[in-house]
Amino acid sequence: MGINPLQDDRLWAVQLHNPSAAVDVLFRSRVSGKLLFEVFDVAGRRLHHREQFIEAGEIGRLKWPGPAMSGVLLYRLKPTPKEGPPAEVRGKLVMVR
Repeated sequence: MGINPLQDDRLWAVQLHNPSAAVDVLFRSRVSGKLLFEVFDVAGRRLHHREQFIEAGEIGRLKWPGPAMSGVLLYRLKPTPKEGPPAEVRGKLVMVR
């Protein structure tokens, strides 16, 4: 997919394979706090969401099998740090079924 222009220096994320048969996002966080992971279709409908706590320096993966159809999906990661303003990273991927 290349460089994501909507990266934040406090959080980095990328879809591991694109196109893919599943959502599989690798992330690295420089902040501690609650992380919201959301997946949307191109019409803006939220298809999936998950919340978890993360620590500064954490590297992790967020997986979801995805919908039963092929198409373009958008994902968003929003950590709410214990200190400082919230961050946000967005990306897109192509689902192939």
